[in-house]
Amino acid sequence: PGLGFFLRYSDSERPKHRVRITKPFYFMLHEVTVAHYEDFVTATGYKTAPERALANGGTLEGIDVWFLENTNLEHNWRNWRLGQLDQHPVGNIVCDDAEAFCRWLSETENLTYRLPTEAEWEYACRAGTMTPFHFGSQLNGGEANCDGNSPYGTGEKGPSLQHPTP
Repeated sequence: PGLGFFLRYSDSERPKHRVRITKPFYFMLHEVTVAHYEDFVTATGYKTAPERALANGGTLEGIDVWFLENTNLEHNWRNWRLGQLDQHPVGNIVCDDAEAFCRWLSETENLTYRLPTEAEWEYACRAGTMTPFHFGSQLNGGEANCDGNSPYGTGEKGPSLQHPTP
């Protein structure tokens, strides 16, 4: 028997529907850090989509137009707008970049790594609960590093660090 649960979506992500996860899966305990991603880039010479787009005059075939229009390509995984440390989670990469990292890690460790499906991600984020977040139904920056100026499920604003944290 698989795990059964309802996905809860914002109004733009409907209809809510029942999903059954039929195979076990694992998640890494921590996010991929800048240092770990740098190991991958150093070993392979990989260039991320923002880096390729920057080298190509700001365009890149196959990359989401929204991403290119809403991203300062100077701010790539190596250079976030507010600085970063090696122990911060890596950012400013697209799905193709994450999948390339997974292929490299799979080859390096002789295990299979992949990105989670949407259902696996939603289930893991909720930690077995039926609320939008594992800690409940409200989010305002006090519970997680997010924009506390745009709270969810509450009118109470909270902190907004505007940068990743270790």
